[in-house]
Amino acid sequence: MKKIAALGFALLMLCSFFAAAPLASASAIASTAQPAPGTPEESVAAQRANGEFAIDLYRQLSKEQPGKNLFFSPFSISTALLLAAEGAVDETFRQMTTVLHLPSNEPRPGTGPPLAGFHRAQASLASSFSPPDLPASVRDERNRLRADVDLYELRIANALWAEKTYPFRRSYLDALQPIYGAVLHPVDFKHNSEPVRVEINRWAEQQTNDRIKDLIPRGALDNHTRLVITNAVYFKGSWAEPFLENATSDAPFLAGGAVKQSIRLMHHRNRSTASYAAINADGTFFATPHEIPVEMPPTDPSLYPDDRGFTLLSLPYKGKKLSMVWLLPRSATGVPALEKLLAHDRLQTWLRQLEGREVDLSVPRVKLETNYRLTDPLKALGMVRAFVDPGRHPQGAQFDAMSESRDPDQRLYIGAALHKTFLEVNEKGTEAAAVTAIIMPTAMAAIPRERKTKPFVPIFTAKQPFLFLIRDNATGTILFLGRFVGPE
Repeated sequence: MKKIAALGFALLMLCSFFAAAPLASASAIASTAQPAPGTPEESVAAQRANGEFAIDLYRQLSKEQPGKNLFFSPFSISTALLLAAEGAVDETFRQMTTVLHLPSNEPRPGTGPPLAGFHRAQASLASSFSPPDLPASVRDERNRLRADVDLYELRIANALWAEKTYPFRRSYLDALQPIYGAVLHPVDFKHNSEPVRVEINRWAEQQTNDRIKDLIPRGALDNHTRLVITNAVYFKGSWAEPFLENATSDAPFLAGGAVKQSIRLMHHRNRSTASYAAINADGTFFATPHEIPVEMPPTDPSLYPDDRGFTLLSLPYKGKKLSMVWLLPRSATGVPALEKLLAHDRLQTWLRQLEGREVDLSVPRVKLETNYRLTDPLKALGMVRAFVDPGRHPQGAQFDAMSESRDPDQRLYIGAALHKTFLEVNEKGTEAAAVTAIIMPTAMAAIPRERKTKPFVPIFTAKQPFLFLIRDNATGTILFLGRFVGPE
Protein backbone atom coordinates (compact mmCIF):
# COMPACT_ATOMS: atom_id res chain seq x y z
CA MET A 1 0.00 0.00 0.00
CA LYS A 2 1.25 3.41 -0.88
CA LYS A 3 0.69 6.68 0.86
CA ILE A 4 -1.45 9.04 -1.10
CA ALA A 5 -3.16 12.36 -0.68
CA ALA A 6 -6.72 11.02 -0.43
CA LEU A 7 -8.91 7.95 -0.18
CA GLY A 8 -10.01 5.99 -3.17
CA PHE A 9 -11.63 2.62 -3.54
CA ALA A 10 -12.50 0.87 -6.78
CA LEU A 11 -13.98 -2.43 -7.65
CA LEU A 12 -13.93 -3.24 -11.33
CA MET A 13 -15.44 -6.34 -12.83
CA LEU A 14 -14.05 -7.41 -16.17
CA CYS A 15 -15.49 -10.22 -18.24
CA SER A 16 -13.55 -11.61 -21.19
CA PHE A 17 -14.94 -13.86 -23.86
CA PHE A 18 -13.53 -15.50 -27.01
CA ALA A 19 -16.75 -15.17 -28.97
CA ALA A 20 -17.53 -13.17 -32.08
CA ALA A 21 -21.32 -12.90 -32.32
CA PRO A 22 -23.72 -9.93 -32.30
CA LEU A 23 -24.20 -7.95 -29.10
CA ALA A 24 -27.67 -7.15 -27.83
CA SER A 25 -28.41 -3.62 -29.00
CA ALA A 26 -27.38 -0.88 -26.62
CA SER A 27 -30.79 0.68 -27.12
CA ALA A 28 -32.30 -2.48 -25.67
CA ILE A 29 -31.22 -1.47 -22.16
CA ALA A 30 -31.32 2.31 -22.51
CA SER A 31 -34.48 2.42 -20.41
CA THR A 32 -35.15 5.55 -18.38
CA ALA A 33 -37.88 3.93 -16.29
CA GLN A 34 -37.30 4.20 -12.55
CA PRO A 35 -37.30 0.84 -10.73
CA ALA A 36 -39.69 0.22 -7.87
CA PRO A 37 -38.03 0.63 -4.46
CA GLY A 38 -37.27 -2.47 -2.44
CA THR A 39 -39.84 -3.62 0.11
CA PRO A 40 -39.02 -3.27 3.83
CA GLU A 41 -38.31 -7.01 3.98
CA GLU A 42 -35.99 -6.80 0.96
CA SER A 43 -34.19 -3.81 2.47
CA VAL A 44 -33.60 -5.62 5.77
CA ALA A 45 -32.27 -8.65 3.88
CA ALA A 46 -29.92 -6.46 1.84
CA GLN A 47 -28.62 -4.66 4.91
CA ARG A 48 -27.85 -7.95 6.63
CA ALA A 49 -26.29 -9.50 3.52
CA ASN A 50 -23.99 -6.52 3.02
CA GLY A 51 -22.95 -6.60 6.66
CA GLU A 52 -22.28 -10.34 6.74
CA PHE A 53 -20.24 -10.17 3.54
CA ALA A 54 -18.26 -7.18 4.84
CA ILE A 55 -17.13 -9.05 7.96
CA ASP A 56 -16.44 -12.28 6.05
CA LEU A 57 -14.22 -10.52 3.53
CA TYR A 58 -12.47 -8.51 6.25
CA ARG A 59 -11.61 -11.72 8.08
CA GLN A 60 -10.23 -13.30 4.92
CA LEU A 61 -8.14 -10.29 3.90
CA SER A 62 -6.85 -9.98 7.47
CA LYS A 63 -5.83 -13.64 7.44
CA GLU A 64 -3.97 -13.23 4.15
CA GLN A 65 -2.28 -9.95 5.13
CA PRO A 66 -1.52 -10.20 8.86
CA GLY A 67 -0.03 -7.16 10.51
CA LYS A 68 -0.75 -4.89 7.54
CA ASN A 69 -3.03 -1.93 6.96
CA LEU A 70 -6.32 -2.88 5.30
CA PHE A 71 -8.91 -0.75 3.58
CA PHE A 72 -11.70 -1.74 1.19
CA SER A 73 -15.31 -0.99 0.27
CA PRO A 74 -17.51 -4.03 0.91
CA PHE A 75 -20.53 -2.25 -0.54
CA SER A 76 -18.76 -1.61 -3.82
CA ILE A 77 -17.47 -5.17 -4.06
CA SER A 78 -20.82 -6.76 -3.23
CA THR A 79 -22.61 -4.53 -5.76
CA ALA A 80 -20.19 -5.45 -8.53
CA LEU A 81 -20.45 -9.14 -7.71
CA LEU A 82 -24.25 -8.84 -7.72
CA LEU A 83 -24.09 -7.64 -11.32
CA ALA A 84 -22.08 -10.76 -12.21
CA ALA A 85 -24.26 -13.12 -10.14
CA GLU A 86 -27.28 -12.06 -12.20
CA GLY A 87 -25.69 -13.92 -15.12
CA ALA A 88 -24.76 -17.07 -13.19
CA VAL A 89 -26.70 -20.34 -13.02
CA ASP A 90 -26.68 -23.62 -11.12
CA GLU A 91 -23.76 -24.26 -8.75
CA THR A 92 -21.94 -21.06 -9.76
CA PHE A 93 -25.06 -19.07 -8.84
CA ARG A 94 -25.49 -20.94 -5.55
CA GLN A 95 -21.88 -20.36 -4.51
CA MET A 96 -22.00 -16.67 -5.38
CA THR A 97 -25.28 -16.10 -3.55
CA THR A 98 -24.02 -18.02 -0.53
CA VAL A 99 -20.83 -15.96 -0.25
CA LEU A 100 -22.85 -12.76 -0.73
CA HIS A 101 -25.45 -13.97 1.81
CA LEU A 102 -28.28 -13.56 -0.70
CA PRO A 103 -31.67 -15.30 -0.49
CA SER A 104 -31.61 -18.71 -2.17
CA ASN A 105 -35.32 -19.11 -3.01
CA GLU A 106 -35.48 -16.76 -6.00
CA PRO A 107 -36.58 -18.11 -9.43
CA ARG A 108 -33.89 -18.90 -11.99
CA PRO A 109 -33.45 -17.41 -15.48
CA GLY A 110 -36.42 -18.11 -17.73
CA THR A 111 -38.94 -17.56 -14.94
CA GLY A 112 -37.97 -14.01 -14.05
CA PRO A 113 -34.96 -12.06 -12.76
CA PRO A 114 -33.32 -14.34 -10.16
CA LEU A 115 -32.32 -11.54 -7.84
CA ALA A 116 -34.84 -8.84 -8.73
CA GLY A 117 -35.88 -8.11 -5.16
CA PHE A 118 -32.32 -7.96 -3.92
CA HIS A 119 -31.27 -5.73 -6.81
CA ARG A 120 -34.10 -3.32 -5.94
CA ALA A 121 -33.04 -3.27 -2.29
CA GLN A 122 -29.35 -2.76 -3.10
CA ALA A 123 -30.15 0.11 -5.47
CA SER A 124 -32.50 1.64 -2.88
CA LEU A 125 -29.74 1.47 -0.28
CA ALA A 126 -27.35 3.26 -2.62
CA SER A 127 -29.92 5.99 -3.22
CA SER A 128 -30.60 6.40 0.49
CA PHE A 129 -26.93 7.20 1.22
CA SER A 130 -26.97 10.28 -0.99
CA PRO A 131 -27.47 13.76 0.48
CA PRO A 132 -30.62 15.68 -0.49
CA ASP A 133 -30.52 17.80 -3.63
CA LEU A 134 -29.87 21.47 -3.02
CA PRO A 135 -30.76 24.45 -5.20
CA ALA A 136 -27.98 25.58 -7.49
CA SER A 137 -27.83 28.90 -5.65
CA VAL A 138 -26.99 27.07 -2.43
CA ARG A 139 -24.48 24.72 -4.06
CA ASP A 140 -22.57 27.73 -5.43
CA GLU A 141 -19.30 27.91 -3.48
CA ARG A 142 -19.56 31.71 -3.49
CA ASN A 143 -22.70 31.52 -1.37
CA ARG A 144 -21.73 32.39 2.21
CA LEU A 145 -24.57 30.21 3.52
CA ARG A 146 -23.13 27.12 1.82
CA ALA A 147 -20.91 26.33 4.79
CA ASP A 148 -23.98 26.12 7.03
CA VAL A 149 -25.78 23.62 4.83
CA ASP A 150 -25.61 19.98 5.92
CA LEU A 151 -24.22 18.23 2.87
CA TYR A 152 -21.53 15.88 1.72
CA GLU A 153 -20.63 14.32 -1.61
CA LEU A 154 -21.34 10.67 -2.38
CA ARG A 155 -21.41 9.16 -5.86
CA ILE A 156 -22.08 5.55 -6.78
CA ALA A 157 -21.85 4.64 -10.48
CA ASN A 158 -22.11 1.43 -12.51
CA ALA A 159 -21.25 0.74 -16.13
CA LEU A 160 -21.13 -2.21 -18.53
CA TRP A 161 -18.34 -2.22 -21.13
CA ALA A 162 -19.47 -4.87 -23.60
CA GLU A 163 -17.87 -6.27 -26.73
CA LYS A 164 -20.20 -5.06 -29.45
CA THR A 165 -20.16 -8.37 -31.37
CA TYR A 166 -20.87 -10.71 -28.44
CA PRO A 167 -24.37 -12.28 -28.07
CA PHE A 168 -25.33 -11.13 -24.59
CA ARG A 169 -28.76 -12.12 -23.32
CA ARG A 170 -31.12 -9.18 -23.43
CA SER A 171 -32.75 -10.44 -20.21
CA TYR A 172 -29.41 -10.14 -18.40
CA LEU A 173 -28.82 -6.60 -19.57
CA ASP A 174 -32.42 -5.55 -18.91
CA ALA A 175 -32.24 -6.84 -15.34
CA LEU A 176 -29.38 -4.47 -14.48
CA GLN A 177 -29.62 -1.21 -16.37
CA PRO A 178 -32.99 0.10 -15.15
CA ILE A 179 -32.32 -0.77 -11.51
CA TYR A 180 -28.68 0.26 -11.17
CA GLY A 181 -28.56 2.83 -13.96
CA ALA A 182 -25.68 0.82 -15.39
CA VAL A 183 -24.78 2.58 -18.63
CA LEU A 184 -23.99 0.22 -21.51
CA HIS A 185 -20.86 1.06 -23.50
CA PRO A 186 -20.57 -1.08 -26.68
CA VAL A 187 -16.81 -1.28 -27.30
CA ASP A 188 -14.34 -3.05 -29.58
CA PHE A 189 -12.25 -5.31 -27.37
CA LYS A 190 -11.43 -7.57 -30.31
CA HIS A 191 -9.46 -4.97 -32.24
CA ASN A 192 -8.86 -2.07 -29.83
CA SER A 193 -8.57 -3.47 -26.30
CA GLU A 194 -5.82 -1.05 -25.24
CA PRO A 195 -7.81 2.12 -26.11
CA VAL A 196 -10.79 0.60 -24.29
CA ARG A 197 -8.62 -0.03 -21.23
CA VAL A 198 -7.58 3.62 -21.27
CA GLU A 199 -11.22 4.66 -21.60
CA ILE A 200 -12.32 2.54 -18.64
CA ASN A 201 -9.46 3.87 -16.50
CA ARG A 202 -10.46 7.40 -17.46
CA TRP A 203 -14.05 6.62 -16.38
CA ALA A 204 -12.76 5.36 -13.00
CA GLU A 205 -10.76 8.57 -12.54
CA GLN A 206 -13.74 10.74 -13.40
CA GLN A 207 -16.08 8.89 -11.04
CA THR A 208 -13.60 9.12 -8.14
CA ASN A 209 -12.42 12.71 -8.59
CA ASP A 210 -9.07 11.45 -9.97
CA ARG A 211 -8.36 9.45 -6.79
CA ILE A 212 -8.26 6.03 -8.49
CA LYS A 213 -5.76 5.93 -11.33
CA ASP A 214 -4.55 3.07 -13.54
CA LEU A 215 -7.20 0.71 -12.24
CA ILE A 216 -6.73 -1.84 -15.01
CA PRO A 217 -3.05 -2.53 -15.66
CA ARG A 218 -1.65 -2.83 -19.15
CA GLY A 219 -2.16 -6.30 -20.55
CA ALA A 220 -5.20 -7.13 -18.38
CA LEU A 221 -7.51 -6.67 -21.39
CA ASP A 222 -6.95 -8.23 -24.80
CA ASN A 223 -8.87 -9.34 -27.88
CA HIS A 224 -10.55 -12.10 -25.85
CA THR A 225 -12.18 -9.67 -23.41
CA ARG A 226 -15.93 -9.45 -23.82
CA LEU A 227 -17.30 -7.60 -20.79
CA VAL A 228 -16.10 -5.30 -18.04
CA ILE A 229 -18.55 -4.46 -15.25
CA THR A 230 -17.49 -1.41 -13.27
CA ASN A 231 -18.69 -0.04 -9.96
CA ALA A 232 -17.28 3.14 -8.48
CA VAL A 233 -17.90 4.77 -5.10
CA TYR A 234 -16.69 8.25 -4.17
CA PHE A 235 -17.24 9.96 -0.81
CA LYS A 236 -16.09 13.32 0.49
CA GLY A 237 -17.45 14.60 3.77
CA SER A 238 -16.53 17.27 6.29
CA TRP A 239 -16.73 16.56 9.98
CA ALA A 240 -19.84 17.98 11.64
CA GLU A 241 -17.34 19.62 13.98
CA PRO A 242 -13.90 20.00 12.36
CA PHE A 243 -10.64 19.60 14.28
CA LEU A 244 -8.45 22.64 14.84
CA GLU A 245 -5.28 22.28 12.81
CA ASN A 246 -3.18 24.04 15.45
CA ALA A 247 -4.18 21.30 17.91
CA THR A 248 -2.56 18.59 15.76
CA SER A 249 0.87 17.47 16.90
CA ASP A 250 3.43 14.71 16.45
CA ALA A 251 2.99 11.72 18.71
CA PRO A 252 4.50 8.22 19.01
CA PHE A 253 2.44 5.37 17.58
CA LEU A 254 2.84 1.90 19.07
CA ALA A 255 3.04 -0.39 16.06
CA GLY A 256 3.18 -4.09 16.84
CA GLY A 257 2.96 -3.27 20.52
CA ALA A 258 6.57 -2.17 20.77
CA VAL A 259 7.98 -0.23 17.82
CA LYS A 260 7.28 3.48 18.14
CA GLN A 261 6.64 5.50 14.99
CA SER A 262 5.74 9.16 14.66
CA ILE A 263 2.22 10.12 13.57
CA ARG A 264 0.25 13.37 13.30
CA LEU A 265 -2.38 13.15 16.03
CA MET A 266 -5.50 15.34 15.75
CA HIS A 267 -6.93 16.42 19.10
CA HIS A 268 -10.21 17.86 20.31
CA ARG A 269 -11.14 18.24 23.96
CA ASN A 270 -14.77 17.93 25.10
CA ARG A 271 -16.01 17.34 21.56
CA SER A 272 -19.82 17.63 21.67
CA THR A 273 -20.68 15.70 18.49
CA ALA A 274 -18.95 12.44 19.43
CA SER A 275 -20.58 9.17 20.44
CA TYR A 276 -18.75 6.75 22.73
CA ALA A 277 -19.10 3.19 24.04
CA ALA A 278 -16.88 0.73 25.88
CA ILE A 279 -16.85 -3.06 25.46
CA ASN A 280 -15.45 -5.79 27.70
CA ALA A 281 -13.11 -8.52 26.49
CA ASP A 282 -16.01 -10.96 26.04
CA GLY A 283 -17.93 -8.52 23.83
CA THR A 284 -20.37 -7.38 26.52
CA PHE A 285 -21.17 -3.74 27.26
CA PHE A 286 -19.01 -1.88 29.81
CA ALA A 287 -21.07 0.74 31.66
CA THR A 288 -19.23 4.06 31.44
CA PRO A 289 -20.22 6.49 34.22
CA HIS A 290 -21.43 10.02 33.58
CA GLU A 291 -20.30 11.31 36.98
CA ILE A 292 -17.23 10.42 39.04
CA PRO A 293 -15.84 11.57 42.41
CA VAL A 294 -14.14 14.93 42.16
CA GLU A 295 -10.86 13.47 43.36
CA MET A 296 -10.85 10.68 40.75
CA PRO A 297 -8.70 11.39 37.63
CA PRO A 298 -10.28 10.66 34.21
CA THR A 299 -7.43 8.20 33.54
CA ASP A 300 -8.40 5.91 36.43
CA PRO A 301 -8.35 2.31 35.06
CA SER A 302 -11.69 1.48 36.70
CA LEU A 303 -13.42 3.90 34.32
CA TYR A 304 -12.50 1.79 31.28
CA PRO A 305 -12.49 -1.87 30.27
CA ASP A 306 -9.34 -3.77 31.19
CA ASP A 307 -6.49 -4.24 28.72
CA ARG A 308 -8.40 -7.00 26.91
CA GLY A 309 -11.38 -4.74 26.17
CA PHE A 310 -11.80 -1.86 23.75
CA THR A 311 -13.63 1.42 23.20
CA LEU A 312 -15.68 2.78 20.30
CA LEU A 313 -15.81 6.35 19.03
CA SER A 314 -18.15 7.63 16.33
CA LEU A 315 -17.85 11.04 14.66
CA PRO A 316 -20.54 12.23 12.22
CA TYR A 317 -19.92 13.98 8.97
CA LYS A 318 -21.80 17.12 8.06
CA GLY A 319 -25.44 16.16 7.58
CA LYS A 320 -25.07 13.43 10.24
CA LYS A 321 -26.23 10.70 7.85
CA LEU A 322 -22.77 9.11 7.65
CA SER A 323 -20.16 8.62 10.35
CA MET A 324 -16.68 7.24 10.88
CA VAL A 325 -16.30 4.74 13.72
CA TRP A 326 -13.03 3.78 15.43
CA LEU A 327 -12.74 0.48 17.35
CA LEU A 328 -9.72 0.91 19.63
CA PRO A 329 -8.31 -1.95 21.75
CA ARG A 330 -7.09 -0.91 25.19
CA SER A 331 -3.87 -2.80 24.51
CA ALA A 332 -1.41 -1.97 21.74
CA THR A 333 -1.46 -5.66 20.81
CA GLY A 334 -5.24 -6.09 21.09
CA VAL A 335 -6.30 -6.00 17.43
CA PRO A 336 -6.13 -9.80 16.88
CA ALA A 337 -8.40 -10.42 19.90
CA LEU A 338 -10.85 -7.77 18.67
CA GLU A 339 -10.87 -9.35 15.22
CA LYS A 340 -11.76 -12.74 16.72
CA LEU A 341 -14.83 -11.14 18.32
CA LEU A 342 -15.85 -9.36 15.14
CA ALA A 343 -19.16 -10.56 13.69
CA HIS A 344 -22.02 -8.77 11.95
CA ASP A 345 -24.65 -9.09 14.70
CA ARG A 346 -22.13 -8.39 17.47
CA LEU A 347 -20.84 -5.28 15.67
CA GLN A 348 -24.39 -3.98 15.28
CA THR A 349 -24.97 -4.55 19.02
CA TRP A 350 -21.81 -2.60 19.86
CA LEU A 351 -22.80 0.26 17.57
CA ARG A 352 -26.23 0.47 19.22
CA GLN A 353 -24.44 1.11 22.53
CA LEU A 354 -22.87 4.31 21.20
CA GLU A 355 -24.00 7.28 23.30
CA GLY A 356 -23.65 10.93 22.40
CA ARG A 357 -21.40 12.54 25.01
CA GLU A 358 -18.37 14.73 25.44
CA VAL A 359 -15.10 12.94 24.76
CA ASP A 360 -11.51 14.04 25.05
CA LEU A 361 -10.38 12.50 21.79
CA SER A 362 -7.23 12.16 19.74
CA VAL A 363 -7.16 10.31 16.41
CA PRO A 364 -4.43 10.19 13.76
CA ARG A 365 -4.39 11.68 10.33
CA VAL A 366 -4.41 8.77 7.90
CA LYS A 367 -3.42 8.43 4.26
CA LEU A 368 -3.71 5.01 2.63
CA GLU A 369 -3.83 3.41 -0.79
CA THR A 370 -4.49 -0.28 -1.18
CA ASN A 371 -4.55 -2.60 -4.16
CA TYR A 372 -6.01 -6.11 -3.89
CA ARG A 373 -6.43 -9.14 -6.08
CA LEU A 374 -9.68 -10.57 -4.75
CA THR A 375 -9.64 -13.88 -6.62
CA ASP A 376 -8.07 -15.96 -3.83
CA PRO A 377 -10.00 -14.34 -0.94
CA LEU A 378 -13.33 -14.88 -2.72
CA LYS A 379 -12.44 -18.47 -3.55
CA ALA A 380 -11.48 -19.05 0.07
CA LEU A 381 -14.93 -17.81 1.13
CA GLY A 382 -16.57 -20.42 -1.14
CA MET A 383 -16.98 -18.62 -4.48
CA VAL A 384 -14.93 -21.25 -6.30
CA ARG A 385 -16.67 -22.37 -9.46
CA ALA A 386 -17.06 -18.85 -10.85
CA PHE A 387 -13.25 -18.79 -11.29
CA VAL A 388 -12.87 -22.19 -12.99
CA ASP A 389 -12.09 -22.15 -16.73
CA PRO A 390 -14.89 -24.23 -18.34
CA GLY A 391 -12.64 -24.97 -21.29
CA ARG A 392 -10.17 -26.81 -19.08
CA HIS A 393 -12.43 -28.39 -16.47
CA PRO A 394 -15.84 -30.07 -16.80
CA GLN A 395 -16.93 -28.38 -13.57
CA GLY A 396 -16.19 -24.92 -14.96
CA ALA A 397 -18.01 -21.63 -14.33
CA GLN A 398 -21.65 -21.32 -15.34
CA PHE A 399 -22.56 -17.84 -16.55
CA ASP A 400 -25.06 -19.07 -19.14
CA ALA A 401 -27.60 -16.41 -18.16
CA MET A 402 -25.29 -13.81 -19.70
CA SER A 403 -24.98 -15.29 -23.18
CA GLU A 404 -27.30 -16.44 -25.94
CA SER A 405 -24.59 -18.67 -27.39
CA ARG A 406 -24.22 -22.34 -26.43
CA ASP A 407 -20.85 -22.68 -28.12
CA PRO A 408 -18.59 -24.20 -25.43
CA ASP A 409 -15.77 -21.90 -26.56
CA GLN A 410 -17.88 -18.89 -25.60
CA ARG A 411 -18.60 -19.90 -21.99
CA LEU A 412 -17.55 -17.29 -19.45
CA TYR A 413 -15.69 -17.38 -16.15
CA ILE A 414 -14.04 -14.90 -13.80
CA GLY A 415 -10.35 -14.81 -14.60
CA ALA A 416 -9.33 -12.19 -12.01
CA ALA A 417 -10.88 -9.87 -9.43
CA LEU A 418 -9.19 -6.53 -8.79
CA HIS A 419 -9.79 -3.98 -6.05
CA LYS A 420 -8.18 -0.59 -5.44
CA THR A 421 -8.74 1.98 -2.68
CA PHE A 422 -7.74 5.49 -1.69
CA LEU A 423 -8.17 7.19 1.74
CA GLU A 424 -7.41 10.46 3.49
CA VAL A 425 -8.57 11.43 6.99
CA ASN A 426 -7.60 14.90 8.20
CA GLU A 427 -8.79 17.82 10.34
CA LYS A 428 -11.48 18.83 7.84
CA GLY A 429 -12.99 15.43 7.13
CA THR A 430 -12.57 12.34 4.98
CA GLU A 431 -12.22 11.61 1.29
CA ALA A 432 -12.83 8.11 -0.03
CA ALA A 433 -13.31 6.56 -3.45
CA ALA A 434 -13.82 3.04 -4.82
CA VAL A 435 -13.88 1.09 -8.11
CA THR A 436 -14.22 -2.74 -8.38
CA ALA A 437 -13.00 -5.01 -11.21
CA ILE A 438 -13.54 -8.65 -12.16
CA ILE A 439 -11.96 -10.00 -15.35
CA MET A 440 -13.92 -12.80 -17.01
CA PRO A 441 -12.39 -14.62 -20.00
CA THR A 442 -14.24 -17.18 -22.08
CA ALA A 443 -13.27 -20.84 -21.99
CA MET A 444 -9.66 -21.41 -23.01
CA ALA A 445 -8.02 -24.46 -23.58
CA ALA A 446 -24.11 0.32 36.13
CA ILE A 447 -21.79 2.51 38.59
CA PRO A 448 -22.75 4.28 41.93
CA ARG A 449 -22.26 8.02 42.34
CA GLU A 450 -20.51 9.81 45.17
CA ARG A 451 -22.12 12.73 46.89
CA LYS A 452 -19.54 15.10 45.41
CA THR A 453 -19.04 14.39 41.74
CA LYS A 454 -17.90 15.87 38.47
CA PRO A 455 -18.79 15.02 34.86
CA PHE A 456 -16.68 12.21 33.44
CA VAL A 457 -15.26 12.91 29.99
CA PRO A 458 -13.79 9.66 28.58
CA ILE A 459 -10.34 9.87 27.04
CA PHE A 460 -10.04 8.25 23.61
CA THR A 461 -6.50 8.32 22.21
CA ALA A 462 -5.83 6.25 19.10
CA LYS A 463 -2.04 5.95 19.42
CA GLN A 464 -2.00 2.21 18.68
CA PRO A 465 -3.52 -0.12 16.05
CA PHE A 466 -7.29 0.06 15.57
CA LEU A 467 -10.14 -0.90 13.24
CA PHE A 468 -12.33 1.70 11.56
CA LEU A 469 -15.31 1.98 9.26
CA ILE A 470 -17.50 4.51 7.45
CA ARG A 471 -21.19 3.68 7.71
CA ASP A 472 -24.68 4.93 6.96
CA ASN A 473 -26.25 5.70 10.33
CA ALA A 474 -29.84 4.93 9.33
CA THR A 475 -29.30 1.48 7.81
CA GLY A 476 -26.01 0.51 9.43
CA THR A 477 -24.55 -0.28 6.00
CA ILE A 478 -20.75 -0.32 5.97
CA LEU A 479 -19.44 1.63 2.98
CA PHE A 480 -15.75 1.30 3.88
CA LEU A 481 -13.94 -0.93 6.38
CA GLY A 482 -10.31 -1.10 7.40
CA ARG A 483 -7.51 -1.66 9.88
CA PHE A 484 -4.71 0.80 10.72
CA VAL A 485 -1.57 -0.69 12.24
CA GLY A 486 0.71 2.30 11.64
CA PRO A 487 2.07 4.65 9.01
CA GLU A 488 3.59 3.00 5.96
